[in-house]
Amino acid sequence: MKSLNQTIFTWGSKDLYHEGDVRNKYISALIEADKNNYKPLIEFVRK
Repeated sequence: MKSLNQTIFTWGSKDLYHEGDVRNKYISALIEADKNNYKPLIEFVRK
């Protein structure tokens, strides 16, 4: 991503393994991506 001058993916900068707010947001973003709405997932991975 650096070579393309894009923001590096941080994947929420938190633990996605254990249940919690960050994991719930990630799962919600995945559900939206399944509906062809990728904006929430892109926003999440760049937080």
